[in-house]
Amino acid sequence: MPDSLKKILLPPNSRRRLLVDLISRAVAQPRDFFRYVNFSSLRYFLNYLRNTDPELVGKMVDEVLARDRMQGDKAAQINHHFLQVVAGESSRSKCVPRSTQVDIIIPIFNAPDLTAACIASVLNNSENCRVLIVDDASTDPLVAGVIAALQAVPERGIELVTHRNESNLGFVRTVNHAVAMTSNHFVILNSDTEVPPGWLDRLFAPIFAGPDRVASVTPFSNAAMACSFPVPDRDNQLFKGLTVAELDGYFRLFGTDEPIELFSGVGFCMAFNRRVVERIGMFDAETFGRGYGEETDWSLRAYDAGFSNVLAANLFVYHKHGASFAADEKARLLEANQDLLWKRHGRHMPRLRAMVSQDAPRAIRETIMVGIDARTKNQLRVAILDVDIPGGGTVYSAKLSEELQRASMEVVHYRFNHRQKYLKMQLSSDAASLSLVLPPDSVGEFPGFLSFCGIDVIVVNELFSWPEILKIMGWLVSGQLPYLVMSHDFFMLCPSWFLLDKNGKFCKVPDNMSPCESCLPANSQSMHREFYGTCLDNPGVWRAKAGEFLAKARAVIYFSNTTLDYFKRVYPQLTNHFLNEHPIPNAERFIWKERRYDGDGILHLAVIGHLFPVKGERIIKEMIESERFKSLPVSLQVFGESPLYPPGHVSSDGRVSFLGSYRQEALPQLLEQHVIHAVLLPSICPETFSYTTSEAILLGFPVICFNLGAQAERVRQHKCGLIVDDVSAEALLNAVEHLLGNPALVAEFSKNCRQYVPARGEAHYDAIVSLIKNNAAIAKIVESCPV
Repeated sequence: MPDSLKKILLPPNSRRRLLVDLISRAVAQPRDFFRYVNFSSLRYFLNYLRNTDPELVGKMVDEVLARDRMQGDKAAQINHHFLQVVAGESSRSKCVPRSTQVDIIIPIFNAPDLTAACIASVLNNSENCRVLIVDDASTDPLVAGVIAALQAVPERGIELVTHRNESNLGFVRTVNHAVAMTSNHFVILNSDTEVPPGWLDRLFAPIFAGPDRVASVTPFSNAAMACSFPVPDRDNQLFKGLTVAELDGYFRLFGTDEPIELFSGVGFCMAFNRRVVERIGMFDAETFGRGYGEETDWSLRAYDAGFSNVLAANLFVYHKHGASFAADEKARLLEANQDLLWKRHGRHMPRLRAMVSQDAPRAIRETIMVGIDARTKNQLRVAILDVDIPGGGTVYSAKLSEELQRASMEVVHYRFNHRQKYLKMQLSSDAASLSLVLPPDSVGEFPGFLSFCGIDVIVVNELFSWPEILKIMGWLVSGQLPYLVMSHDFFMLCPSWFLLDKNGKFCKVPDNMSPCESCLPANSQSMHREFYGTCLDNPGVWRAKAGEFLAKARAVIYFSNTTLDYFKRVYPQLTNHFLNEHPIPNAERFIWKERRYDGDGILHLAVIGHLFPVKGERIIKEMIESERFKSLPVSLQVFGESPLYPPGHVSSDGRVSFLGSYRQEALPQLLEQHVIHAVLLPSICPETFSYTTSEAILLGFPVICFNLGAQAERVRQHKCGLIVDDVSAEALLNAVEHLLGNPALVAEFSKNCRQYVPARGEAHYDAIVSLIKNNAAIAKIVESCPV
């Protein structure tokens, strides 16, 4: 289209132009865009387009797609190795013993104790090798005694050669001279290392398997830059105080024989391919003199020659690190040699950044950390099964995790992200705190996950949106682990977990199953189809499975009497009910204050909480757009997000504002700033608890809500507001007019709010802890570990 015509048809900053630009951005990334705008979400997206400034929508879409690209980066970190280990597809190392001799070069300078320990570990744990010990003119007289005491080990094919430089040559020149004395593939081993049994076979396996591809091999260590364990690029202590042999045994058990490409080898323990050395030479002693950077320079020269540098992901070697240099000299060498490296190899910087970002060894580190931690635990370990969807349930589970750890338990939190299709696993223990991102098919190996992670007790916080839900429930029923079930939603009563029927109305949980049989298959209001297709459309099958699942639980925990009543109605056979009201986060910030309205001027109302479809978005939209509302002396502030109105939206008459998200602890101040008199809670479905109801009451605000769930239960119990029977905008307006006509009710209801005493967090969580600890035992994993 010519620019002149484009300016006429699509003027800059016009609504048409902005919409076309938005569509163009969407078309440019269709796969990502339509992950968000699909059949299930189309209505919400069209509402955004219809009611929101297109420029704002465009910015929102750009943010979502950018976030999706970040999630794509996270997807690159999905830990497939963990799943393979759990599924038994990757087990202990199957490395074949060598038949070819290799050389071990150990340059030494002073440090007799470290040197003695290093050489002893080599002689005790090696075979079919030639050990070349080169003393770089040590000044400590004890070193000579260490060397004099050495003996070869003929029965294991260990030849021993010692050499002393006439003068101190420095590390790099000493290594180069030693390499000239060898003819095999060789490993340079620092004198501040200790090696485990069977190390040589695993270290050299990639070179023997790919002599035309692999230049160098480096093992994992506690102090080895990108190859460090458990934390990369850090000098770590030995994990959980285990010995070198014990740690290496776990690497053999849970690592992989498949080498992982590195940017550079790490010189503390670095195996070299003789063919590559003969082709490109050894270290550049003129440039890197006393050390630090020489192995990176060599690795990049090898890479330029068509070879790779790899990690042996099934081997752990201990490294004291830094024993050869004083700290100030080490820092000086590092700084100077880094500058030299990037002047020579700066073209490799993008590759380095990419490899650091990808952190390929991460999957192995994570898997081994979890495996070790589970097998050495001495505290009760609790799994929390949860969704990765913001809401009251996830707020609760995060706090529960903190409280369980405070009660000397360890927690493994599993959250399924239905949008990005991954399972996030977060381990919190005394020794480890890490998050793993696992592929969606991990759910199919869930019993193996629980076993591998050393789980003792399970807390089922929320399960809706998890795949293979019937299998998961079946596994828990047939398994040996005790579990608790939290009733944050009504999923166990009906796959339409908001209890809305096909007409979008509260179904009232009928005693007779026949209404459910006609409702559920035709229920477009329910989100279960988005996650499960039609496989949960039979309410009879669902209730049979869910009833069995609930009956086997150690306890089913309810946060309101109304929720308990609904469950009793559907599952009268259950005897494991446990009523335990939620505590309120930051309750100390919610201080009661008397609210008054004298009948003169504007009645200021607020909606608190996100205004989504089930939270009453249609009711509020219909109400504020009605002529009746506009004729009343009323204002409305909405604190929370809404699909229909962007943050900052203000009605044309200025009396309705949508303020967007807020921090929960900031809510009291926000309501004060806007001089609120009463709070509307327009949710069209029953709540199992309702934080917002409690927060409003604690602050002394009268509450107007529909006669549904925990919200109405609390208002009724404390006589602190108006309960509306008919779920409609008209009925809500009737209640508002009633308050306008009886302004003294504001103060009366506000005084009654003072009667409400929320559950104490300590008492609530103590009860949960008691349920978890009841007859629970710390399971010990008896899986053998090769050492």
